[in-house]
Amino acid sequence: MQTPWTIRETFGALTTSLLSGEVDLLFPWHGFSPAAMKVAHVALFKVFTRATAGPTPETLVESYQRGVDLVATYAQTPERNVRPQVYWRYVETSAQVAGLEIILSMQTSLLDSAPATSLESTLPTGEVIPLSIDVRRRANPTRAGTSHGALAGVSRSPGKRRDSPRAGAWAIFAARQ
Repeated sequence: MQTPWTIRETFGALTTSLLSGEVDLLFPWHGFSPAAMKVAHVALFKVFTRATAGPTPETLVESYQRGVDLVATYAQTPERNVRPQVYWRYVETSAQVAGLEIILSMQTSLLDSAPATSLESTLPTGEVIPLSIDVRRRANPTRAGTSHGALAGVSRSPGKRRDSPRAGAWAIFAARQ
């Protein structure tokens, strides 16, 4: 399978018939911006790789695309004793439903470490559809969709939500009817 991702300078762009958008790898806390969404303030999977997310870019060690994944590895710093690695994964469950999954990995050389990060998605309340979530935290998009298509998120309440995972995977699906 050919990768749906392309990297242009420090931007990762996803281009498929079901889902398109981009992420700025130097500012992962800006999130994935879907190209087809004409709704303001939509940002999916804003990854807060450090305590303060300001105008200073993240220290990107490497980025590459592999299969359906866009992978970014960030530097270990004196303020952060881990080396974050973020995988944005394109998931196509059928000809009508596709989504984006994120996998976070915190690598460290320390024996005793408690790495943490924050993950946030911002969606207008009218665009969030409740989903059932199984124990592996994968979204079940079978109930998603409206006449114009819809975004479905894993958050349990509409609007803004921030989770603080130690590691794991989360998914957001887009359905087209």
